[in-house]
Amino acid sequence: MKIVQILKYTLLLTLMISAFSCQDSKVDAKKKAKQNAQEVSKPLPKPLESLPDACSFVTKEQVGEIIGVDGAGITVKDGTSKKASSARSCFYKWEDPNMPNAGALVQIQANPLPEEFPDWATSYIKAKLQSGEKGFNGVSEIEYKYEKMEGVGIEAAYNFELSKYFWRTDDQHIYMIAFNALGEKEDHLKWATQIANLVSK
Repeated sequence: MKIVQILKYTLLLTLMISAFSCQDSKVDAKKKAKQNAQEVSKPLPKPLESLPDACSFVTKEQVGEIIGVDGAGITVKDGTSKKASSARSCFYKWEDPNMPNAGALVQIQANPLPEEFPDWATSYIKAKLQSGEKGFNGVSEIEYKYEKMEGVGIEAAYNFELSKYFWRTDDQHIYMIAFNALGEKEDHLKWATQIANLVSK
């Protein structure tokens, strides 16, 4: 008889613990959902308020026409980080069986230190052309050289290996396009030039 009572108490205790665990899980889920909602509705940092939406520069149809993919199959997503203080980004993604996560990134960046570094934009492009960019190839640190990019903005620079294309149209902003797509150097340069000219309008 005592064994039966012990089993009953054990079962009851298990059910109580399970019930309280479910309640805690529901409370945690509600808290998490509330936090996520607050994060989504959180306004952009003040420095970003003056920057245009990076997804407004060029449509997915335009990107598709330039790159040679179906614009209807391109997904557009705001890639601006809430932690960013001076840059807004936009991702254009499409399916390519030969290239996982195929897509393009368009970004505009404002001078992060306008009072301390008023010639930031001009120095940025010049530094890319003169000093390049340091990177890691999995074995050792290497330096990527940038080439001058013609027909875009006031001045521009690019590196095909990194698939990065930078340019400026004034002294306060830097634009960038980056690709994760198949194609030769001439193809990427042509795409970047056409998209950059649409962005700069």
